[in-house]
Amino acid sequence: EGHISETSLQASLFTKLSLFIIIQTFFVSAISGSILMVLEQLKDDAINVIVSLLAGSLPEQATYFMQYVIIQTTIGTALELLRIMPLIESSVRSRAGPNLTQKERDSVWMGLHPVSSPKEFDYAKFLSERILYFMVVFVYNPLSPVTCFIVAINFLISIAVYRHQFIFIYPPTNDTGGKLFPTAMNFLLSSIVIAQITIWGVLGLKKGAAQLPFMVLLMFMTLLFRVYISQQHFKVAEYLPSTECALVDKQNSSRLVSLEFLK
Repeated sequence: EGHISETSLQASLFTKLSLFIIIQTFFVSAISGSILMVLEQLKDDAINVIVSLLAGSLPEQATYFMQYVIIQTTIGTALELLRIMPLIESSVRSRAGPNLTQKERDSVWMGLHPVSSPKEFDYAKFLSERILYFMVVFVYNPLSPVTCFIVAINFLISIAVYRHQFIFIYPPTNDTGGKLFPTAMNFLLSSIVIAQITIWGVLGLKKGAAQLPFMVLLMFMTLLFRVYISQQHFKVAEYLPSTECALVDKQNSSRLVSLEFLK
């Protein structure tokens, strides 16, 4: 994709995976049963139709998403601990790849990794799945509070499982330099806005007109915080501050190489 570093490539992959998972798993599964009936209405009043669609379809899918998180918590973490696919891959590599010396047995052959040389951890895939969990929590927190407990259990189990995997399985990698953090924050804030739009539509369907002005104020504060954090953190942290540059220049000036020609 033309990225100059592996970190930038991971950040770009994280963005695309998160969008795909949110659209495919969250929205498509939630509104697939109702979208065909409102395609004609979208031409006339798209905004109101979308809000009504979210408000009417999403609350009905709470059980589905709770089951989805439970399956990911049980089967997903079990497969992560058992590492069945890496063992199969290692078995194929040991039988088909070169095995004359220990160096050959520990090397990667045609993309197949031996057990002694596991793959690096896929941060983009892992974080994109967690963004979906946050989306489920934000949307279903006021609609189905049980979802919060299920996702909390998922996070607690994931902390224990992946702490073990990082210590004993995955090889250490270079620091990402904070490339994934701004993207993750943008997705979290977008999830909050989608949740507020959903609650707004639910209140409209339930004739809760008295609460709608407070939701508008809450959405405005969320968008205002989005602008604030973009200006005060993302843009400031994009480049190295001038004070840090000056310190680096002073450190470089103490080296044997003379920088007088730059003055």
